[in-house]
Amino acid sequence: MNVFRRAAGAMLFALVAGCAVVPAGPAPEALRLQGELDRLHRDPRIAVNAIDELRDADAAVAMLAADGRRQGPLHEHRVYVAERLVQIAEAQGRARFAELRSRTLALERDRLALSLRDRQLQDAQARTATAQAAAVAGRGNGRIARSPAPEQPIEGDRSRAPARAPHEAGRANAAGSAAAPAGRALASSENGRL
Repeated sequence: MNVFRRAAGAMLFALVAGCAVVPAGPAPEALRLQGELDRLHRDPRIAVNAIDELRDADAAVAMLAADGRRQGPLHEHRVYVAERLVQIAEAQGRARFAELRSRTLALERDRLALSLRDRQLQDAQARTATAQAAAVAGRGNGRIARSPAPEQPIEGDRSRAPARAPHEAGRANAAGSAAAPAGRALASSENGRL
């Protein structure tokens, strides 16, 4: 009977020890991966941009959790696949978010460059309008400055004609000196007839 008691005690001990060593529920890897998936689902950059990848990772982690605490090469393979699918979902979500952000920033850059060009064009047009107005005003002031002086009698000028520019006076003197002998000849002939 002593042998029987020992065998029963050993079986009871093995049964209790077996229950204590292998608790019921999903494997710790499944819990860890489920926590990572929950984090990815809460991240708006990833959840929106990796919908299909997250669905695949969710299925792999659910299958791993359904296995329980089994050990062996199949369980290890499922853990490996689930880990990779979670990493792929995160990488794809971040990559798509970065690509969309890049496009958004490129559009913003183009919009700002166009706005800058419009502003530069408006500034150039304003400067041109100001320069044109100054030129028109300058022409008006120039007409006043270049207008002929009022006629003033100059001593020795019998005709009281307005003063001539120096180059016009030189031409008149040259024409007058050339016409002087002809004028004297005409004057002497007229004196002779009188």
